Amino acid sequence: MLKMLEKLINEHGSAKILKERLGLKDDQIQSLKNEFSGLKSDNENLKISLDKANQEINRLKEAMLPTTESGSVNGIAETGKDILTKLFNTAEYITKDELCDIFSLEHGVIGYHVDFLIENEFLKVVQPYYNLPSGSGQSGLNL
Repeated sequence: MLKMLEKLINEHGSAKILKERLGLKDDQIQSLKNEFSGLKSDNENLKISLDKANQEINRLKEAMLPTTESGSVNGIAETGKDILTKLFNTAEYITKDELCDIFSLEHGVIGYHVDFLIENEFLKVVQPYYNLPSGSGQSGLNL
């Protein structure tokens, strides 16, 4: 009978400890569920913020490189792009007169495009006219 009483006490004590442990586990589970719910909400908010940031990046990219109906980019018409390409591929200085000859365009047209490129810092005057071997009275242009 003593053995039965001892067994009953042990089982009751073990059951009490087990009950306490299960209670702790339930608390931990609830805490993890709450944390998961908060993280899930944070993740959704971050996704929304990322989408908004990507939209803003795309909007800014479009604003930086607007394309007009005439096909110009950043306001640079085809002639301007051609001038930039020629200067990029040429190691020498080129004058406005030489550009007129190369593109078979009038001085006013070349002047307009070159002035636009200089004003928007795509080109710069790199050598004063008096240092040019041709003595053309113009400045050399290069990128």
